Amino acid sequence: MLRSLPALGLRIKIVVALSVAVLAILGAFMSHEMERFRVERLAELRSNAQGLANLYAGAVANSVWEFDRENAKAQLEALKVVEGFQRAVIWETDGPEFVAVFNKIADGPHVEGKAQIIVNGKPIAWILVRLSRKVVTEAEHLHLKEILLTFGALGATLLGSVFAALHFLTRPLERMTNLMQRFATGQLSDQIPYVARKDEVGRMAQALAV
Repeated sequence: MLRSLPALGLRIKIVVALSVAVLAILGAFMSHEMERFRVERLAELRSNAQGLANLYAGAVANSVWEFDRENAKAQLEALKVVEGFQRAVIWETDGPEFVAVFNKIADGPHVEGKAQIIVNGKPIAWILVRLSRKVVTEAEHLHLKEILLTFGALGATLLGSVFAALHFLTRPLERMTNLMQRFATGQLSDQIPYVARKDEVGRMAQALAV
């Protein structure tokens, strides 16, 4: 057991060094990937909010909304099924709020879409649609979990392969070390292995054979 410690120590040092390098690379990649993902999801959420504002501006413009609050509110109520919906508000161009619809998550970080309601070429009101950024946060958590699972599996496979390869690479060095220790104690009858090899181990063996 004691004789195997030098080779084992070398393997562990190499594996640790490679682990640190791999973790640093994966950490940098993960940071970049999560930032890219967040920016894309936020842009998508903003686009959705603006698209809904444009859509409902057209829908409200085609109804007699200025005379029927309940009808306008009923149209906006349909927005509650949209993931992350916080609130939708219609207010007259030069007047107060006309109608508003809120969801349970009416507060917190959000993005907004805003569009003008135009009837007969005349702007008469604005509509604002607000979507919660919680949707993006939840998507980020799910994406991070997927990345960690993937990187964990890849990292374990890579390090396992490296450790196995190092075992086979350092085994000749371990045998040569043990042989030199026996030679140092005067046990010169052992046969020297690896003499025919053309690498560093072979040169070590040839030097002992002289």
